[in-house]
Amino acid sequence: MKKKFAAIFMAAVMAVGMLAGCGSTAPDESAGDAPKEQDAAKPAEEDSSSEGEQAEAETPEAADGETYLIKYATVRSAEHGVEKLVQEYFDTLTEKSGGRLQFECYFDGSVGSAREIAEACAAGTIDAYWGGSGDLSIYAPVAEILTNPPFVYKDAEHAERVLDAVWDDVVVLINQADLMPLYHSYQGTRQLISRDPVNSLADLKGVKKRTVNSEYFMGLFSALGAEPQAIDLSELYTALQTGVCDAGGGDLDMIYDKAWYEVIDNITMYNAICVQGIPVMNLEKFNSLPEDLQQLMVEEGKVMAHRGTEEVSASEQASLKKLEEAGCNIIYLEDDVRNEFRDAVAEYAKEYAASLGDDVLAVYEKMIAVE
Repeated sequence: MKKKFAAIFMAAVMAVGMLAGCGSTAPDESAGDAPKEQDAAKPAEEDSSSEGEQAEAETPEAADGETYLIKYATVRSAEHGVEKLVQEYFDTLTEKSGGRLQFECYFDGSVGSAREIAEACAAGTIDAYWGGSGDLSIYAPVAEILTNPPFVYKDAEHAERVLDAVWDDVVVLINQADLMPLYHSYQGTRQLISRDPVNSLADLKGVKKRTVNSEYFMGLFSALGAEPQAIDLSELYTALQTGVCDAGGGDLDMIYDKAWYEVIDNITMYNAICVQGIPVMNLEKFNSLPEDLQQLMVEEGKVMAHRGTEEVSASEQASLKKLEEAGCNIIYLEDDVRNEFRDAVAEYAKEYAASLGDDVLAVYEKMIAVE
């Protein structure tokens, strides 16, 4: 497998050229509920020598002459908001390290699928990638409860506090998978869009709710009393039009971009899941860096955790305003009503965390105790 993927990777490298840094940004591969992708960025031609020379000239030179190249891959485009923040992180590291840290980015799945990228990082073929529930969790199960815990995070700011509180434990568990988590980053809160208004848990009973085709999510919405329907995200608009399902879910940016509100227009702000992503690095590669550069990456990661909360929250507020202007019925739940949803899945969520291991359950119990 490693040999096969190495061949794929080297072919991709020849196609995109050796980039001096990370140009732009990329879309989310997790759980099918991904923000709308922009057009893929065109890879640089190998014979673009003048552009290459210009990029080299603009790259800070390391004061001590020793540089450390980190190769990062993602399935998202260079223009995706998540990847813009990743590039901001990389640019800051290059600047603050005096050019000792250099980054080379591969966008649009140019080196493989999300799963193949994760395998390549585990094998050391690439050095870093953006980890979500479907790829990072195959190596570090704790990622599953960090990225998609139901009704645990009250809002984006609370999610940041929760993850900060358990981060030391998370680092230990992900290190055991020979990976180094660089920071956690907010990716949007999943809300409910439905044909009929959902003002309480009782209103969700029997509702045909689209979800991801996974045992975890099917079980989750069954616990809420809904009738989960495994439907591809690309088919949801038509499914809502034809009555195949009565409800869907996604962050506000997604709900607006996918135009589901044109078919059904009741949006319940129930804060089901504040989705998180975790950029990770091959642990051997991370440990090969000088200690001061390791510390720099960790410290700047803390800054990026907060930056993600700020940027994504601002984007969601902008989408909320657009949805209001489009005439959507925005339903805000009181805390006691939202707690009904949380209580309905509490046992299911705890059992799921326990199925991932006692160490994961211990982290989960710490998470739900954070106010």
